Amino acid sequence: MGKTASPSAQINALEKESGYLHINDGTHKADAQQELRDSGTTDFHDICKQVGFYESKTLCKYNGIFKQYLKFERDEGRPMNLRGFTAEKADAFLQYKWDEGRSPSTILGYCKAFAKLEGMLETVNKDWGEHHTDKVDEMLKNWRTEANDAQRPLDERESRAYADAGAVVAAIEDPRAQVAASLQLETGLRVHDVTYIRLNPDNTLEVNSKAGYRVANFPIPERLAVALREFGAANMQADGSTKFNLISYNDYRTELKAAAEKCGERYSGTHQLRHSFAQNLYAELREKGYTELQARQELAERLFHGRISVTYNYVR
Repeated sequence: MGKTASPSAQINALEKESGYLHINDGTHKADAQQELRDSGTTDFHDICKQVGFYESKTLCKYNGIFKQYLKFERDEGRPMNLRGFTAEKADAFLQYKWDEGRSPSTILGYCKAFAKLEGMLETVNKDWGEHHTDKVDEMLKNWRTEANDAQRPLDERESRAYADAGAVVAAIEDPRAQVAASLQLETGLRVHDVTYIRLNPDNTLEVNSKAGYRVANFPIPERLAVALREFGAANMQADGSTKFNLISYNDYRTELKAAAEKCGERYSGTHQLRHSFAQNLYAELREKGYTELQARQELAERLFHGRISVTYNYVR
């Protein structure tokens, strides 16, 4: 299957070639799992990746995840090649989804899908397994640990905000990454709204939130609007609007991680700046005399969340 094949064609071809399609063939998932256990395979991950698809609902769900992964690859400037799957690419995809605010259970679902993909690739290409299996196994293990930890009670989790977010942003060397980071820290926007820019003629941004909110004219600091206008000059329309990729997610993540390490800060993803924004805003509102309930209500609205309870994930 060539690299130019559609995502659906690539996915269907791999599932058929690997022999992972067992829907309505008279076999059962439980029997396949038990057969593996009887042969000595007891690890959850190994069983997950060796058992194919027995239910249409599961197949549809995982195919949707594979398509999301391929779209991410395209957006990052790489070919949409399912058989080019690696630990590094999967790790970047999972970090992006984590930074978007996906739930721990959703991340665990992605990990299960990638385990299936790993199993199929091992089945059709032994060389792939020799070069990639160990790395993919370790990467998925780390993400399962991260997602499971995130489901612990709030009072048992560490804050994800930086001790000095301003210092981290100032330490970023790439100017495009620094503008993106400044936008996150000063406005609380998610990563996709600061890496792909939709700048309006009045220097506001068009923002599309994960939670379903759309803000046609989101205000941002003037100095950042000026910088974005310069970076997007080549894509400027006659009305003064521009849409362009400020920086790829991978490059942004790399720059931010390096800056955090330089400042002696623990790095846990680009969403960390959103946490820092939330803590700063909450403290500022409280200093202005807002009650805790009023401050959290304002914070929920600024983060594009409909429920105050979500703010406890950001501010204890």
